[in-house]
Amino acid sequence: MNTIRAIGKTLDQKILIGKLNNVVPRVLTASAVICTVSNTIQAPSDEKKSIFIKNVCIWSGTILSALAATKVLNKNTPLKNIVNGQKQIVENFVGTNTLKDTSVKNILEKAKSKVLSLNEVKILYNNLDKTEKGSEFLEKLIPSPIAKNFKEEIKEVGKLSILGLLPVTGGVLGGISGDKLIEKNWIKKIPNKIKEGFYQYFANIFLCNVGAIGALSLMKNVKSKSVKMAG
Repeated sequence: MNTIRAIGKTLDQKILIGKLNNVVPRVLTASAVICTVSNTIQAPSDEKKSIFIKNVCIWSGTILSALAATKVLNKNTPLKNIVNGQKQIVENFVGTNTLKDTSVKNILEKAKSKVLSLNEVKILYNNLDKTEKGSEFLEKLIPSPIAKNFKEEIKEVGKLSILGLLPVTGGVLGGISGDKLIEKNWIKKIPNKIKEGFYQYFANIFLCNVGAIGALSLMKNVKSKSVKMAG
């Protein structure tokens, strides 16, 4: 198993993703607080209050909409359920297959409830990915995130685009709310805020998603042609 694939599989572990899902809200909130405090401190004395209010509104709108979008679209499984499912997958495989390598047994025992290291993932794949049953087990343990066909790829890109759109929309609405609280002519600033949000979304999110799906399709076509030529 090459290092690049091993890194990908290490990052795709369900328990790792579950733990990150639990940590992300706290990290986002802490980052928002740090940015707000930093921007307020650096602002001129007569602007500190307005800068503080704007930052609170923008960050609140962005983070709350991002978390809501993730919860609705991704439907994250609770970490406890992920661990229970992982334990069942490992126990089913160990109970129906004879494993002679002690290191593999120890890694599988760890995989029931903990995140495996890069080296441990390599050892598992180098030992178990040689047989059909082993490959099927590894796919259940660390499912491949790649869509099976073009339709699924488009669907995934659509989901990512929506996930990116909602936080941007939340940030724009938060910025408008901040302006409304501290400025008399806040309505005149709405068009510029919408334009800024659109450019951020279109250039930094939508086009990146389109480029990613294009690159993935190109790679698959090249790989398919290579396999045909080799055959």
